[in-house]
Amino acid sequence: MPDANIVEIIKSSMNDPWLEILIVIWALGWILKNTKIVGTRVVPLLLVAVGMVLGLILIEPSLNGLLAGFVLSVFAIGSHSTVKNSMRRKTL
Repeated sequence: MPDANIVEIIKSSMNDPWLEILIVIWALGWILKNTKIVGTRVVPLLLVAVGMVLGLILIEPSLNGLLAGFVLSVFAIGSHSTVKNSMRRKTL
């Protein structure tokens, strides 16, 4: 049953705050970009701010948590851009 494996993967990922932040930032960025709620130039700044707050809440309420949230946000933004650009190259 492949469905049971997917559920187990999702459950295990919800025990890891680092992965939670990455998933939330990726999803929030996708939603903001596709719904045009805010300007395109504001989205990365908003995602970094949200990531830093989530780092403080979920990882550790200190400078380490703040920096971890920052790094995860930048990674999520960069990986999204990489995937988006590689998808464009395949269609060309």
